[in-house]
Order: sequence, then C-alpha cells, then structure tokens
Amino acid sequence: MRKVALILAVLAMPTMANAQAPAPPIPTTLIGNYCFYAGLVYSYGSGLCVQKTPYVCVPSGAENVATPGQVAFWLQSSVGRYSTPGCN
Repeated sequence: MRKVALILAVLAMPTMANAQAPAPPIPTTLIGNYCFYAGLVYSYGSGLCVQKTPYVCVPSGAENVATPGQVAFWLQSSVGRYSTPGCN
C-alpha cells in the first residue's frame, strides 16, 4: 500500500509544478528593462546558451546604464559586471 501511495505521489509531482500561475504582464513603461527569448522574460545579467553560444542580457545606453526609451539586448561577450555563461 505504501508503494502505491509513493508511486502516485511521484507521478503527481510534475503536474503540481505545471499548475503555477503565469507571471503578470510587464508594464509597457518597464518592458525595456528585460530581454526576451523563446517567449520567456530575462532580467539584466541573465545568461543564456543557444547552440553552445553564450549570451548575456545587458541594458542599453552609455556604460551599461539604461536610458529611457532604450531596450535591453542580448550580447555575446561580457561587459562590465555582466558576464556570459560557460556553454559546453
């Protein structure tokens, strides 16, 4: 009986994780502070590997300081305090 309960509990775990509510929408005034890839939202400093190529989300503007009206973007090299991940 315990084995059956354990198996049912383990099988239920993935569905419990999928039951999370989606993140609230980003206000249009703040959308430039985030990078996007494959429908997901990333903040400054987030690293991403695409086919073993490293990218880091960086703010636009002089000296990596966000400028009003500018948008964050993906960069292939480390800049200032933002470093790319190690992609293997």
